[in-house]
Amino acid sequence: VHYPRDRIARIVNIRTPTKIGAKFDGLAVVVDLEGFTAFSDLSEPHLRVPQFVQAFSDWLFGALVDRSLDRGGDESVSADEACLWCPLPFWSKFMGDGFLLLWAADEGLLKMPKGSTGKKAARRELDGDLTNTVSVLWELGAYYEVDFLPSVADKFTNVPKRLRVGGSRGILCPVRDGDDFVGPSINKASRLQKLGKLGKALDTTGLPEDFGDAPLLKGDLRKEKILLRGSHEVLIYVSENEWLALSMSQQDAVRGSR
Repeated sequence: VHYPRDRIARIVNIRTPTKIGAKFDGLAVVVDLEGFTAFSDLSEPHLRVPQFVQAFSDWLFGALVDRSLDRGGDESVSADEACLWCPLPFWSKFMGDGFLLLWAADEGLLKMPKGSTGKKAARRELDGDLTNTVSVLWELGAYYEVDFLPSVADKFTNVPKRLRVGGSRGILCPVRDGDDFVGPSINKASRLQKLGKLGKALDTTGLPEDFGDAPLLKGDLRKEKILLRGSHEVLIYVSENEWLALSMSQQDAVRGSR
């Protein structure tokens, strides 16, 4: 879908909670600022923390938009238009030391391109959206380190050095007239973003079978079975590079996560 570049943020309006329905399939993602509590305990937190959170919030949503724009060099997109490479979250919430972000991942809510009909076409479209969305999220932590941290280096000290990301697909249910959401995928995402020394982890449930072949993910995905607190054994994706950097005892600790 092509949009004028200056309308992207207003069309998606990712800062505004949206009521979708009584129950639907979605992707829940928690991004967590590692070390935020220690940063908040420094002097004059009433001045520093709101300024930092505002700077991080502006960067996060700006980065999601920038990284979600078309990467294929589509010649049909004019200079004043933008083509979304993947969807943007429909809802967000600050959770004290990071954000909960929600994407719709339900075939029944999918807006299909003109000429595309049928369940198979909807599944292909949704699989592509999920793969591209996770590709953006997979590189978000690295982008935080090379893009956001330098931008605040002269404004704040002892800032959180790493952004941790956890995600899970599953049923989401609106509460409080659509102002908030609950669901097991939200709980899973929260637990997956804090697995030992790992910086990112993703529940494999509901992801496309060829998910690991995506260009931006291929070579850095590894499947591991873990015992996640409040759940049964879960098969997750972790970063191959991050996993190999762990000691054997650290790997064992992740596999037996409580």
